[in-house]
Amino acid sequence: MSNVTVSYNTLVKKIIGNGTQVTAVQVEESQKNYELKTSSIIIAIGNEPNVGFLKESVGLDKDGYIIVNGITQEASLPGVFAAGDVTEGRVHLAVVAAGDGTQAGFGAVKFLVDNLDNKKSKESDYIVCFCKGISYSKIIKAIKKGNLTLNSLQKKLGVCTGCRACKKRIESILKAELDKKKT
Repeated sequence: MSNVTVSYNTLVKKIIGNGTQVTAVQVEESQKNYELKTSSIIIAIGNEPNVGFLKESVGLDKDGYIIVNGITQEASLPGVFAAGDVTEGRVHLAVVAAGDGTQAGFGAVKFLVDNLDNKKSKESDYIVCFCKGISYSKIIKAIKKGNLTLNSLQKKLGVCTGCRACKKRIESILKAELDKKKT
């Protein structure tokens, strides 16, 4: 295309226009400043992931992108989650980054809850269902009042029914409490 100019390693100093239309771009290339007449511009800033500070900590692919578990967005270092343009194997678009961010958020919450479960005694209070803010103590209280099935607990506490992570944790607490009653 004769009307397209590609300028590599060029610093855009100023976009010039008349208020409704781009008319020129002031650029610096190889330490020379000049003005390029144009009616439109497309600026590409490159696609190297800015993950240098993590290169010794997490797994990177051959191109320097963070390798993640696509379900949780967790990197190879436990507790590190990545999303968007720094992750490998994805078309890097805003909508994908937003979805990755959501997955990373849920993965981070699950990581924190799972590690909290391992470090605190069962008598300690903590949030079990982050979706609705239901605590361990509320679940225990509901079980002691006779809600002895997952379904009855979900109805009593208003716990979400669609979240598998919350369901799994509540089932685990219910099973442990029912096992205590058997002994």
